[in-house]
Amino acid sequence: MANLTESERAEWLRVASVPVDEPPLSYNERIVAPTTEARERYARFATEAAKLYKGTKPVRFEGTHWKL
Repeated sequence: MANLTESERAEWLRVASVPVDEPPLSYNERIVAPTTEARERYARFATEAAKLYKGTKPVRFEGTHWKL
């Protein structure tokens, strides 16, 4: 922000002080508290849970770059 002019800096500060109206939560989002920290915890949990999936992936011997 060092390269901003005084008018640009004043505009940024004005916009930052305006309260933000967030849309209401959808049904699926209600299980997570509406805070940044809670959303971060949920995103980390979902990422770790997705790593646990060890489903079967079919091997298709097709194309020009497959090797045994």
